[in-house]
Amino acid sequence: DLFDGSTNVGSLQNGSANLTSTYANFTGLNISVSDNSEKTITVRLTLSCPLGTGNEEGDYFRFSISAANVSTQSSSTSSQMANFSTASSSSVSPRNEIQVTATRLLFTQQPTNTQVNEVMTPAVIVSAVDECGNVDISFNGNITITSTGTLSNTSTTTVAATNGQASFNNIIHSATDTGIVLIASATGLTKDTSNAFNIYLVTQFEDGDFVVLSLCSNIDSCQSGYSRGDDEISFMCFKNISTNDEFIITDNG
Repeated sequence: DLFDGSTNVGSLQNGSANLTSTYANFTGLNISVSDNSEKTITVRLTLSCPLGTGNEEGDYFRFSISAANVSTQSSSTSSQMANFSTASSSSVSPRNEIQVTATRLLFTQQPTNTQVNEVMTPAVIVSAVDECGNVDISFNGNITITSTGTLSNTSTTTVAATNGQASFNNIIHSATDTGIVLIASATGLTKDTSNAFNIYLVTQFEDGDFVVLSLCSNIDSCQSGYSRGDDEISFMCFKNISTNDEFIITDNG
């Protein structure tokens, strides 16, 4: 937006053909300046919420105005100053710099279903963000997570943020459970609760273990071509089966 004092004299919206990443083309302006005087025109920039892809805290904007495409009226109504040196705003930080101030935490990598006593992968990531979800890359405070499940005492639950993000790469649960959530907290910031996940048990088989995978009693009810009274058992044996190996399956019924 362009302002003449408190009066908005020109406005461009996101998506306009006259507003790109490199220029803003204001058309139809009617700004008058008395002879031997000056006028300050103010540029005001409103950013998207959240910031667009590729933009982050620390980026800055620099504006310039040049004599390109400038034309003047006749000498009776114009100073005829069509040629002038390009004027640019300062590039010294933090002028026109995007600054993000975190107000809350956000799980930007959610926890996932994991086997009991195993490290959760990928690592859980918690970010310090503003109300628009922009990461405050200057935040380097401690972020702590707790779990509604049972965390192993070897888990790392407090991590100092780097560039506004804390990566928890040693989350281990020591008991199975379902519908567990993590809660992230940090001093001065609103907490966040993760999506729900499960901690499950996986049976580890060893050499020589015999595992029944399925049992169909009275197989005629499961597969055609068999007589009632026949049973079918599918199994897996964790050893090489040799000729004359014997498997004894008893029927306690």
